[in-house]
Parts: sequence; C-alpha cells; structure tokens
Amino acid sequence: MSVTKLTLVFDWVTKAKRNRALYRKEIESWSGPERYVPLNARMLIKEVFPRLKAQGSGPVSVSIPNIYIKMPYQTTGKRGKTVTKQRYTPTAAVVAMNLKEDEIEQEVLIDAENKEDQAATYRGAYLIIL
Repeated sequence: MSVTKLTLVFDWVTKAKRNRALYRKEIESWSGPERYVPLNARMLIKEVFPRLKAQGSGPVSVSIPNIYIKMPYQTTGKRGKTVTKQRYTPTAAVVAMNLKEDEIEQEVLIDAENKEDQAATYRGAYLIIL
C-alpha cells in the first residue's frame, strides 16, 4: 500500500478578518426553535485551539461545523420595489496552523493603521473561510 501526498490549491479561500461577523446555529433541545448566535473569528479559534495543538507539529487543521454568514439578497417587496434582505448562508470554517503562507507573510510588514484588514489570529492559528 502506497501513500501519496495530495496538495490542493484553492484561490477562493480567505482568512477571516478581525471584524468578520459569523454565526453559529443552535437548536434548543427542549423547545426546538433554532437561533443564530453571533461570534467573531477569534472566539472560534480559541474554542478549537486545544484540539489543534493535540494534533502535533506541522501543518494542522480542524473544521468547525454549523457556521453561517449573513449574505444580502434581492427580493421584491409588497409594492413591487426591490428590497435587500439578509439570509444566513452556511459556510465551511477551518482553523489552521503552521501554514507555508504564514512564513512568507511574517517577512512582510503590515500597516498598524489597517487593523481591520488584518486576519484574525490566536497563537499563530488562523480561521479560514471557504
């Protein structure tokens, strides 16, 4: 039996920004209604960080289920006008650590003025949104 290493390249994968609004879908066990709890990227990274460290050194990752993003969509209102509403859209969220891109980015200096554009990190781990 031979084992091969598969390398995937996704151009549409982004690191979550510090101010990115994320939501977790939770269902009440006794009454059944679902609700969306607001989160930020750093909270999610802190939550799964122990599982990430348990995997060892090297490039490691952990997926997070039931994560949603609010996305705008257009619909027609009562009087025929176009109205923009928000819809919770499921997204794939992965926390990764020790990526090759991290080594390259450490060499580049980031402006202190542009803190909103910086990726959310916690102890070297990033939240990646697909």
